[in-house]
Amino acid sequence: IAEEITDRYGAMPEPARHLVEIVRLRALARAAGIGAIARERDRIVIKPAAAWMPSPEEERRLLLEFDGQLTVQGGALRLRAGGGAFRDDVARIRRALLALRGLARRREPAAAG
Repeated sequence: IAEEITDRYGAMPEPARHLVEIVRLRALARAAGIGAIARERDRIVIKPAAAWMPSPEEERRLLLEFDGQLTVQGGALRLRAGGGAFRDDVARIRRALLALRGLARRREPAAAG
């Protein structure tokens, strides 16, 4: 839809681009089994929708992938935020959600066939 709007009306103003990014992140969060994303000071807090948390092995993999930028505590994942720029936070959140979506897919039961 964003491409259609840009094609028809030209470049979107920054607040509209931010809104489009938020909608995209929400869709990705839903696919990853995430119920909430919030910013708390210098951390982005990612809370699963259900009582799901990464297994110890998945947690180790995430910690390695995010090179210490991600911690798991209190039923949530805490990602170190960037320097405050919206696009930096979006990129970090997207990367984390893509990794979590992969974990969620591995946990889904195999389709009966």
